Amino acid sequence: MRTFNRLLGFWIAIFCVTDVDAQNDSFPWNPKDSIRLSLNEPPAYSLWFDSKFSMISGETIKISGYRYGILWDKMAAYTGYYYSDFKQINGKNYDSYKFSYLSSTFEYELYRTHRFGVTGFGQVGAGYRILRFSDNRPQETRFMMPLEFGVNGSVRFLRYFGVSAGIGSRVALFRGGQNFTGPIYFIGFTCFPSTMYRDAKRIFHRPADRWW
Repeated sequence: MRTFNRLLGFWIAIFCVTDVDAQNDSFPWNPKDSIRLSLNEPPAYSLWFDSKFSMISGETIKISGYRYGILWDKMAAYTGYYYSDFKQINGKNYDSYKFSYLSSTFEYELYRTHRFGVTGFGQVGAGYRILRFSDNRPQETRFMMPLEFGVNGSVRFLRYFGVSAGIGSRVALFRGGQNFTGPIYFIGFTCFPSTMYRDAKRIFHRPADRWW
């Protein structure tokens, strides 16, 4: 509950500051036009960690992941690998769950200034859940398809780094998705790999006479 209160405070701070700053530093855009214009921009590439937390059976678990993707002006598409595990106590025994899946993510910027950003995301994955029992029963391996939707916000305090927080929901389909449906949230430091990529590209594509 304390984590959710922190997230709520983070979001209130973002919207209070962005509302004050919106008259000078923000601009509206039409989603259809912005997607079309974004695809005309040279893409940037990103490889980064993607971890989040979730509430499953009343316990907080961490879902770790790595993702690679392409970023356009106001949208991005990623493919990543995610995994998690936790134990559920059943009297004197326990069940050990392990989840692993590949997932594709699409992100769209709902609001942006140089320092603040709000992004909506949707994610579709496919993988397996492995269930092991402590009483020597044979393990179960089931297919699952997790779907995630949510929104996250970020505050940039350096050119390449900032803080971010997000909330959302995950629905896991098929029998393997049992015990994997629940809310998701994350808060922590973030980086801006698209800015890194564009700066590095600009440096290494300078004419030779500009290096001196």
